[in-house]
Amino acid sequence: MNGMINHRKVILMALAVLAAALALRMINCNRGMWGDEITTAWISRMPPERIVEERLAHNHLPAYFLLMHLWTDAVGTSKFTLRLPSIIPGAITVAAFFLICARRFPPGLTLLAATLLGLNSTHLFISQSSRMYGLL
Repeated sequence: MNGMINHRKVILMALAVLAAALALRMINCNRGMWGDEITTAWISRMPPERIVEERLAHNHLPAYFLLMHLWTDAVGTSKFTLRLPSIIPGAITVAAFFLICARRFPPGLTLLAATLLGLNSTHLFISQSSRMYGLL
């Protein structure tokens, strides 16, 4: 019975960490876009054949831009919607890291490790950028 309570507690803590990471990544996500994000928005509006041709001509894999093409067709091209495909995986990464740590370390250390990842400025920046880095 105690193992079940601990399992539930870990899951609830992971969900809390996920919610906090998601909220933190959504703060200020409507700020101005930088050059590479504008490139993402521009390329995602191209027809799929053109995306493949243009990206391969510049030695980039087209998969992310094809995904963004489908995404922007479905939800639009606001700053928020362009960044959401990076925000969600960024937050999930923090929760997944928490769950991995929970298998090996005590709860306090696990929570500290996930919090440090969730607050890491580089991780936050990548999670708030409409670029493919958050999906790597």
